[in-house]
Amino acid sequence: MTGKKGTGRKSCAQYIEKRLCLEGKKAYYLPFNNVIHGVNADISKFKNEFTTKEHFRRLSEIVNILTDAGLIVLITIQDKNNNQYRKLLSNDIIEITIENKNYEKYYEIVANEID
Repeated sequence: MTGKKGTGRKSCAQYIEKRLCLEGKKAYYLPFNNVIHGVNADISKFKNEFTTKEHFRRLSEIVNILTDAGLIVLITIQDKNNNQYRKLLSNDIIEITIENKNYEKYYEIVANEID
């Protein structure tokens, strides 16, 4: 899920995760910031081309492990134009650009794609 700051993409991801889980689907919202400040704590203080690529590489490894285990993984990234995550994720991607807080609309998009 991509979108500008303040569009509610994190809350939307949480909403979709909850709805999918209530339907019996295995879903997990993985905030990119949690990866940066958790798994990537060793490199998060540096900001350069290498660390940016490494952030995405690590994120993609985590996502691939979770999807291989059968989970639907929701991630939020602010920069829609950053294509690095597309190159690294080997599983199916549903990309949604969040423009407003109409969470039900975005849930329907995801639900239709995964069914």
